[in-house]
Amino acid sequence: MEKAKAIKIGGIPVDLFEEEDYKSLLMSAVAQQSKKIFFHTNAHLVVLANRSATWLKEAFAQRADYVICDGAGIQFGARLVGKPIPNKVAYNVWFWDYAQFCAENGFRVFFLGGKQEVVERAAENMKAHAVNLIVDSHHGYFDKTKNSEENREVINKINAFGPQLILVGFGMPVQEQWILENAESINSNAFFSCGGAFDFFAGKSSLAPKWVRKIRFEWFYRMMLEPLRLGKRYLLENPLFIYYVFRNR
Repeated sequence: MEKAKAIKIGGIPVDLFEEEDYKSLLMSAVAQQSKKIFFHTNAHLVVLANRSATWLKEAFAQRADYVICDGAGIQFGARLVGKPIPNKVAYNVWFWDYAQFCAENGFRVFFLGGKQEVVERAAENMKAHAVNLIVDSHHGYFDKTKNSEENREVINKINAFGPQLILVGFGMPVQEQWILENAESINSNAFFSCGGAFDFFAGKSSLAPKWVRKIRFEWFYRMMLEPLRLGKRYLLENPLFIYYVFRNR
């Protein structure tokens, strides 16, 4: 499948694929025995890329193969500057179907990140949902320095399992840096950054009601559930995000 024409929001490219297209992209990567990097972006990523982690702009533009819209903020930003609206692919909803697709095609999946009990529960819940899914996991609390002993041990575990797809959930921008530094050493066809997706898979984080997601107020719902952690992020970063959208338009 050809790469979809990308737009740029806040200096970050965003592809215009539909959810179903990611199945074809994975099938193609496996068939060609290639490595593809799938990063996701949201308003938080745009702010990071324009303030404290400016290397993300180059990484998303030059080193990621595909960039997924994972936030209503990106859709809002596209509207503000009159660009095509990308389809939102939210892991906490989308990946359940994607896991079933992986199971049907015999694709192995590896979950990397989060606390041990959380990522293990996430893997168990996903296996219960997607019959015959082959999934393994490892927590995210290890020395992620590229050549550290712990990092090598994790990579050896992943390679011994042999996944076609790996989800990395360390939070931004650690997960992006880790994927870029280690992808060549890992025998996998698709690398997806996934943020806090394992919390949702494990049932630790609550999915917003469908009507809240429909009006694109999931961010507010999550902020009400975790005001101390997310209040500052949303209330301070949202105006900055809008500023960066217009500055980079």
